[in-house]
Formats: sequence, structure tokens, C-alpha cells
Amino acid sequence: MSIWLAKEFDCPVVGLDRTVAAIQFARYRAEKHGLAKMVTFEVASFDDIRSISGGFDMVISVDALPFASDEYAVLSDVHRCLNDGGKFIFTTREPLPDSPKLKRLGTTWSKILTSTGFNQSKLIERVGGQSSGLLFITHGLLMNRI
Repeated sequence: MSIWLAKEFDCPVVGLDRTVAAIQFARYRAEKHGLAKMVTFEVASFDDIRSISGGFDMVISVDALPFASDEYAVLSDVHRCLNDGGKFIFTTREPLPDSPKLKRLGTTWSKILTSTGFNQSKLIERVGGQSSGLLFITHGLLMNRI
């Protein structure tokens, strides 16, 4: 996604992943596409976001937020990193019925997002993707920094 964003919007992109292998592969692809100077990749966990200075117009997270140990801290850090008027786009699946996250967060991210300073501008909910008897519910949210 980072390489596509850099090409499509002609902007610098910083990609983060917690695994060295994913970052190595992403750097290889950026070099292959001639975008190594425009797209940088760093090994980072959610906890590392605290040390990133602000200045981003957009932050995108794809199906990663459920793995955060402290969603409030992560979303507060993301909010801090965004420029005024910046956008936060993320996708996530609802926690499984017996998950401790379901007990803590409920079935929606709205409460946690508004408490960390975001204003929801668009919610897309898709129920589908039935496979092996499982039903997946996916949310895609576009949040504005307020």
C-alpha cells in the first residue's frame, strides 16, 4: 500500500511494521519501483509510535489495531502525530465473542476514538466474507483530527 500511495499521490510515505522480514521485503519493493527515496520503512511496534514526531497529513492502519495492547495510548499517539485537519483511516475486525477485547471495547470503536480526540466522518461497515462457517465483520473508518 505504501508504494501505491507514494505513486498515486506523489508524496513521501513512512511505512511501519513490527516484523523485520516485512520491512526488508517492503524496502526491496520500494527500490525495485524506484521509490526508495520517497518511501521509507521502519520496524516499529505500536509502542514505538510515541517516539515519532508529528507532521503527518494521513495515517492508515490496515487490520492492525486489534493487536495493540493499549488502544487508547495508540490512538492518542496517532492523533498527536497528525497535522491539523489530518486524516486517520483504518480497517479492523470486531473482536471475537470470547475475546477480552470485546469485554473492554464492546462492539464498536466509536467510544475509544472520540475519547482520544477523533471526529468520525465516515463509517463503512461490511458484513461478509463467510468462510468455513465463520462470519467476518469489517469496519473501515475515516477519522478527522479535531
